[in-house]
Amino acid sequence: MSRLVEQVPPGKAVKGALVVGQRAGGEEISIIYHILRGLNPGPTVWFNGAIHGDELNGPIALLQLSQKLQPEQISGTIILTPVSNPLAFAARQKNTPHDLLDLDQQFPGDPEGTLSQRIAYQLFHVFGTAADYIVDSHTVGHDYFGQPYTVTKKIRQDLQPAFEQAQKLAEIFGGAFHCSLDFSENLNEVPGNVYGFLDVQAQLQGKVAFMVELGAGGIHQPDAVRFALEGYQRLLVDLKLLSSKKNPPASKLPAISIKKRYYLYANTAGFLTFSVQAGDFVKKGTLLAEVTDLYGQKTAYRAMHDAFVLINRNNAVVETGDRLFFLGESWNDANGGKK
Repeated sequence: MSRLVEQVPPGKAVKGALVVGQRAGGEEISIIYHILRGLNPGPTVWFNGAIHGDELNGPIALLQLSQKLQPEQISGTIILTPVSNPLAFAARQKNTPHDLLDLDQQFPGDPEGTLSQRIAYQLFHVFGTAADYIVDSHTVGHDYFGQPYTVTKKIRQDLQPAFEQAQKLAEIFGGAFHCSLDFSENLNEVPGNVYGFLDVQAQLQGKVAFMVELGAGGIHQPDAVRFALEGYQRLLVDLKLLSSKKNPPASKLPAISIKKRYYLYANTAGFLTFSVQAGDFVKKGTLLAEVTDLYGQKTAYRAMHDAFVLINRNNAVVETGDRLFFLGESWNDANGGKK
């Protein structure tokens, strides 16, 4: 366990700032943390937020959670980092503005690297190494809309037990969808350095980790915040970190387990009008959207397979290569149905 976490006495709650760099004007670049250690022993959970600077619902929910927790209720240790990328957060954008890198593709980090790599190193080695369980809270990008859903990733066969435990906790957290993915066979589902994701590196270090997408980016959505707060509390009760006479209510979302996903990209440019939205089920051939160029020419985009709509674009201006939809094409539903 890192010294910063280890030095918190039993029965105490500590708030502080982890310095990760310095600005040219001398100002420190810091990550605010909350650490609560219970009087009784137990596991350590790290709830991380705003690894991308435009993801707001998670940080708001984590701050609300911090106000509800008392050390005397806790058996174990709870770490909260509501905003883990303070520079991107201040710039109100996804990536770190100083090196334009996606922080969630830089783990486990580099203490001698770019600023994003140094932030990743500090986060991972101070909080990640101390944690038994890690929940990384995201939203979809600010050009998109999606209902809350979770993502668990199988990295290697020998890590199957950690993957299965992450699946169980993700289902307890709740969501409209649970994306349970085999990254040992498919590394091309999303662009970029897949092995640099926080939850992937955590699993490679023997941690139980998953990520949750909490609605849309760039805006405060009270329903998504409420959902996240209840999900965090459900996990703490299930892991026996939190004693509660009244358990948080179970998630009311339908909980479809998605096994395979794909993006639908724009091949044309212009104005987007869509016919379906996140949460919808569509049959193969269903019209999803049309893009109308400045000559008035329309291009239709249809579902390539039966699928659930995980994310839909809400920015009407589209250029070639923009993502229009994120679709789940293989699933198990809560009633045992499969595709």
